[in-house]
Amino acid sequence: MVTTTHNSRCANANPHSICKCSCGGALHGVSHASFSDTNFRTINKNLGNEVETIIRDLEDDAYKCTCGKTNYITQFYGYPHESGYKDDFNKTWWVFTICPHCNYQWTPDKIKSRLLTIDEWI
Repeated sequence: MVTTTHNSRCANANPHSICKCSCGGALHGVSHASFSDTNFRTINKNLGNEVETIIRDLEDDAYKCTCGKTNYITQFYGYPHESGYKDDFNKTWWVFTICPHCNYQWTPDKIKSRLLTIDEWI
């Protein structure tokens, strides 16, 4: 994977695309219209602790959305939330992924009940 230095192109990118710059996804797509809340951002394993654990558990898995589409989990989003997952700095994050077809926000607990087996992916 090619990594480039973070710039405004990353901030203006489609938030559903995969970040390839040095921000590690933390600033990817934050200027996008549907991501206008500055507390709402892409998050990644680098936050550590429970956030890292839940991302490692679910990344690259597939789930079936209520819209009927099968989605592969490649990007996580979040915002500070008192009932969320803790990071290495003792801050808690509400973690979710977004269906690229209907924009539904899926939390880890909801996704776990809809994960597909390898045989169902094909």
